[in-house]
Amino acid sequence: MKLNYDKLMADQPVVFWSCCNYDLVEHPHVGDEYPVIAVCHALKAAWNTTYYDPLGDEGDMADIEWQYQQLKENQNA
Repeated sequence: MKLNYDKLMADQPVVFWSCCNYDLVEHPHVGDEYPVIAVCHALKAAWNTTYYDPLGDEGDMADIEWQYQQLKENQNA
């Protein structure tokens, strides 16, 4: 589910993991009570990953990368 990038960034979420394409952040108001949010600054996009602790599961991280690739393809279409 896509989120409002500008509104999210205005709340300055805490980045807890970063790679070359996107950052993983906590929800700025409810923290870890909400699934991890992925943010791609180059695409000005943010989305709910549906995962609460993806760093502990290689499959979750692979799925988040897939989510990013899908978003990127849809933005370029």
